[in-house]
Amino acid sequence: MITLPEYPTFKSSYEDITSMNKEQQETFFLQKDEKDHDHRFDLKEYPLFYCNIYKTGEDEHELIIHIDHQIIDGFSFFQFLQELTSTYDQFIAGKEITVEQEKGLTFSDYVFVERFRRQTKRYQNAMDFALKVFKDLPEKISIPTKCQPSLINKVHFNTLHTELDSLLMNKVLEISSHTSGICLNSLLMACYFKLMNLWSGQNDLIINMPVFNREQHLPNAKNIIGSFLDIFPVRIQTSPQEPIVSIARKIEQFVRTMLEYPISSIELSRKIAEQEGLKQSSLSAIIFSNSINMLPKGISHSSRYLTIGAPKVQTGAPGTYIDLVMYTWENKWCFDWNYVRELFDAEYIQLLSEQFTSMLNQLVDDTNTKGYEERSCSNILPLFYIKLLEQTNKTEHAYPLKTIYEQISNTVDLYPNREAISYQGVSLTYTEFWKKANQMAHFLRSLGVVRNSKVALLLNRTLDLPIVQLGILLAGGAYVPIDPSYPSDRIQYMINDCGAEVLVTQGIHVDNINSSYTPNIKHCVLLDDDSIPLPDTYRRYTVNDINSQSMDNIVPCNTPDDLIYMIYTSGSTGQPKGTMLRHRNVSNFLNYEKEAFNVNCNNRFALITSYSFDMTVTSNWLPFIAGASLHILSDNATKDIEKLLYFIDEEKINFLNVTPSHFSMLVNTLGFLERPVNLSPNMTIMLGAEIINVSDINRWLENYPLHKFINEYGPTETTVASTFYPIPIEEDGKCHLNIVPIGKPIYNTQVYVLNDNLEYTLPEVPGILYIGGEGVSCGYLNKEEKTKSVFINNPITHEGIVYNTGDVVKMTVTGDIVFVGRKDFQVNVRGYRIELGEIENALLKVSGITEACAEIQYDVNKQPVVVAFYVTANNCDLEYKDIMSVLQMKIPHYMLPSAMARIEQIPISANGKTDKKQLPNIANQKQNFVKRDIVGPRNEREKQITLIWEKVLGIPEVGVFDNFWDIGGDSIRSVRLIKELKEVGLTNIKLKDLFDKPTIAELLEQEIENNKVENLICMKKVSTPYAKLICLPYAAGTPGMYSTFSGDFTGEINLYTVQYPGHGDGREIKSSVEEVGALLANELKEADKEIPLFIMGYSYSCYIAYDICKRFEQENIPIQGIIMIGGTPPTLRDDLMQFFSNDDNALLDYSRAKDLLNEELIATLSDEEKHEYLHELRMNTVAMVNYKFLDCKLKTPLCSIVGREDEPTIRNNQHLWNNYFQKVSFHQLPGGHVLITKYHAELAKLIMNYIELHV
Repeated sequence: MITLPEYPTFKSSYEDITSMNKEQQETFFLQKDEKDHDHRFDLKEYPLFYCNIYKTGEDEHELIIHIDHQIIDGFSFFQFLQELTSTYDQFIAGKEITVEQEKGLTFSDYVFVERFRRQTKRYQNAMDFALKVFKDLPEKISIPTKCQPSLINKVHFNTLHTELDSLLMNKVLEISSHTSGICLNSLLMACYFKLMNLWSGQNDLIINMPVFNREQHLPNAKNIIGSFLDIFPVRIQTSPQEPIVSIARKIEQFVRTMLEYPISSIELSRKIAEQEGLKQSSLSAIIFSNSINMLPKGISHSSRYLTIGAPKVQTGAPGTYIDLVMYTWENKWCFDWNYVRELFDAEYIQLLSEQFTSMLNQLVDDTNTKGYEERSCSNILPLFYIKLLEQTNKTEHAYPLKTIYEQISNTVDLYPNREAISYQGVSLTYTEFWKKANQMAHFLRSLGVVRNSKVALLLNRTLDLPIVQLGILLAGGAYVPIDPSYPSDRIQYMINDCGAEVLVTQGIHVDNINSSYTPNIKHCVLLDDDSIPLPDTYRRYTVNDINSQSMDNIVPCNTPDDLIYMIYTSGSTGQPKGTMLRHRNVSNFLNYEKEAFNVNCNNRFALITSYSFDMTVTSNWLPFIAGASLHILSDNATKDIEKLLYFIDEEKINFLNVTPSHFSMLVNTLGFLERPVNLSPNMTIMLGAEIINVSDINRWLENYPLHKFINEYGPTETTVASTFYPIPIEEDGKCHLNIVPIGKPIYNTQVYVLNDNLEYTLPEVPGILYIGGEGVSCGYLNKEEKTKSVFINNPITHEGIVYNTGDVVKMTVTGDIVFVGRKDFQVNVRGYRIELGEIENALLKVSGITEACAEIQYDVNKQPVVVAFYVTANNCDLEYKDIMSVLQMKIPHYMLPSAMARIEQIPISANGKTDKKQLPNIANQKQNFVKRDIVGPRNEREKQITLIWEKVLGIPEVGVFDNFWDIGGDSIRSVRLIKELKEVGLTNIKLKDLFDKPTIAELLEQEIENNKVENLICMKKVSTPYAKLICLPYAAGTPGMYSTFSGDFTGEINLYTVQYPGHGDGREIKSSVEEVGALLANELKEADKEIPLFIMGYSYSCYIAYDICKRFEQENIPIQGIIMIGGTPPTLRDDLMQFFSNDDNALLDYSRAKDLLNEELIATLSDEEKHEYLHELRMNTVAMVNYKFLDCKLKTPLCSIVGREDEPTIRNNQHLWNNYFQKVSFHQLPGGHVLITKYHAELAKLIMNYIELHV
């Protein structure tokens, strides 16, 4: 605080604007408000205020006062107004102006007392108490905003001035006076809390309330003008259904308790930040400022010469989003809504004001049958939103109320000779498909399959799959798809739980079945090897038994209400649960897709996902009701993304249904194909089951701009997908959405976004999604209680059943739904629906584990992964392999934790639940991981590859014998890994190699087999090259330095780079230019002899390029040209002594000063790696200094390139290379010594031109 010795003179401005009409004046003041409202004072300069007077009419003026909150608070402001009117009256009356002086105490005394108070033991106890109250801090109130607050560079405030009806406020006053223990402030603040509760969907809320610390700490300070203000954070836990009066009582109790322990909110927020490990900030961005009855009544009438209208109070404290300021002026009740205009539209703030008023009206409504103490006052849905909700759910639409096989029968009649299905070159027409399915149906009927019988399928994808599925339906049964990749325990549980008496499988899967765990199975149908031994209790059937059946149409026995399939999903109790779907459910869904996406006989579908995943239902059945064709790729082939892309190309697929994770793999693999693909130009790609990465879509559109994308959403329980969203592509050929909505409901489907009280949430406010309509299934098999808990009576229409998805979503003002997350412990990872409870139950089956907790965390690539924590008896360590061996028998591979850690105890919150916030992040940090046998890298090459694995997998330690798929590897990470491996020279590793050779040791052995040339690495190879270019890395460089550069080459040129021996590959390093030159020269003599050769050196490797050229000329082997980038002429090599005459830091400083470093590379290195890098740099530089050039000039033409900002020694002496080559051309490009990092495209263009001139 700065105390001035005397009051400086201050003058206000005056402006006459009477020449403006009223409308112009309003515009003028609005613009003035927007400009002045956000004025910031220099706190070191007087004055920290200003005022302007505007004459608006005869005897009418507008007074604008702007005062920094550091010197005045709300209470002082009204004191100031009183003094101002009193002074004006004295001035007009011609009296001597007198101002009542502060008696005894001053604001400086308050500052002194406050500093002293904060040093007392009582204050420290109060702070300790407050820290307990604000422990486990809730998230700040999050209400709908126009943009993320963090994206705003400069904040501007606007104000909505409103006045509430006096009659209404008098009724509110009456309630407060008649309700024991509640003041008006608590009642109004309760409405504000309710408003924020409904708009945020959060039940634990903090709202800041300014308090005026005057006589509380400094007696007789009422008339002192100054900033006694403190921000009092009020924390209340509530819910949408809680009555306003109940909330008010909580507020009253909280405030009274906290006022007994007064502390500084600024210091409190600082200590909380330290306690929680957060950045210091205000505890809330929402403020409730109550100055009602603070101003003495009749202030405007106490002046003889002034009539003062109600002031408009504008605030704008840093970190504030909304500040509701309330005050009374004469008989008016003023409510000023101050808000950040970058975050909120004026219409939204107007809506908040109207809803706040509506709450008060609901509170005092005499017609309400409930007493005011029971009224929640939460009925504040905007009228436009009510209409939107009604319109969104108007989805009535006719669809075929038939079984699926009846609809397929119609297709057979329409397109008898069109292709229906194909697999590995074998194709069936619709007639052939139908006849084979009828054979299967007759056979199954003979085994006792009747209406609604369940038939278990344990099959790989082949031509038989759709035939068997349709055959089951024709027989009257329902198929139960079981993925053969599941663990044996899970497979056997599903077979037993579904109660099927017939199992259709293939010989390779029989080992997964134990008859003692599947006693219900009587008949086993083997579709391939009939020699495989079966349990004695199973009766064996083969393809011959099926083929002996009639092909005539079987007599149907179903209605649309009969079962079509039962799919198992993850279960929280530790066992999966079977969801039963009916024909009518699937018919409504498929016919929506058929009509909405114009599916017809010209479409070609791919079956490439597991049939146990209900997303596959689209590919599995939609083609057959539309007359389209289905093309099947085997399970193993689908794992090879290159093969998958070639399959999509060769089969001319134009309707593709995949998860975003699968699609991301396709996108990332496009650039690594050995030959290009020419996909159908008008493909529809349907994505679903997880969050979509928009950048993947945009990258795909660069290659296929006419492809259409659709986002589908829906749980198994409501038939595959209940909402769809066609993803918009703008005129520039890109999608510009940050988040892709899940869209609007399909035919005959209703969606409801509800709060915990089963009432609609407000627009853009998160709630739980409930789905009703034709897609709702009949529930779970043998799980009546679970079915009742999630399939409930419709709470909105009170007609029919809705399914509680457990998904947290919000509805936008356009009626589209946006996915937010999960409410329970069920999650989606890589498109798979996972119950964390099932993983925890599996962990508890491991001997020695007494407690377990599974959670979703995010790895270094910001991808969700499953992690697990466990407690053991006596805190003993367990072997990783022992834990995994149990888990692999209990849960599918996609549920296996990517990381596990033993902890001493599972953290528990105050309410007795697992406090997952307290669990350490083990997805991307070095934590207490499960003990496993780790064999570290045994040479530099293995170390280099190990670091890549750790980066891609997001875990801290990987052994060379660790299985990629066991330690967190998945399909997306496999694509990333292959991409990273290619950048360090492992160009021949394919995705299929990761399946066959899933360890680092095996992969490197595979690479040695794949690469016949030890040092030469192919970056690009074309079918008819007219030249080949060898790109030599610079000092301490690796092949990866040319990865971006190589992508800029468009000519028919083969590109190679080199892995120097000993540079990160475990071999012995070659310490001289001559050694490296001789080694490479020998390899180059044997590689593509007939193709013209160009060699490019960079800095250090310019000397290697020279040495290779020298050796070739000595043997009369032609080289078309040498290219040198940033090469130091031999006569200037003494300057290079700096590179090995200093320690690491000095060398780095010198290199930075000369702009000789690749800073991006240096920034990624650890201290150890940096030291190793500099060691290699010194060795390479020593080799340059010691190298002997010939006395004669080489005949091969030289192209010398330097950066215009390169080291002057290099840039200004380029001409000296004339002493070593007979013919030299000189070129300069933008950039410094490492110009390749920024100007790789320009460099590639220059070199391509040079090569074309010299071929």
